[in-house]
Amino acid sequence: MCTRCSKREARIGLRSCQICADSATRYRQSGRGRRNDVLWRQRNPDYGKYYNLAKVHQLTPEGFKQLWDSQQGLCALCEESLEGTAIHIDHNHACCSSTRKNCGKCRRGILHRRCNQAIGLLGDSAERCQKAADYLRRF
Repeated sequence: MCTRCSKREARIGLRSCQICADSATRYRQSGRGRRNDVLWRQRNPDYGKYYNLAKVHQLTPEGFKQLWDSQQGLCALCEESLEGTAIHIDHNHACCSSTRKNCGKCRRGILHRRCNQAIGLLGDSAERCQKAADYLRRF
């Protein structure tokens, strides 16, 4: 059943019917819908960050602050300042690889986006990271 109108059957795998989805799209594309989105985002600048922390990483804003303070605002990998950069919560992908969420127990630390991507591209393998470091030292 559609969660918006409660009259029609929802589309397969979704929560709204086609008519409600179309009207929501038209509203968002209208000038009024975009203005409201911009104003709401200006009034709630941290919503997306904290929503992602809670939904994906099982981390409250207080838990994030505690983790930040324990690292003294530095990246857990390169130990450079995290201020003003894109950050990622690093976790062990082998623990929670079946879902987009992580359990919160496999959290390793806060990293720069580039540091997190680097260890991710190396498959979270300490051996591969060591080989990459050895390779860079040779040249």
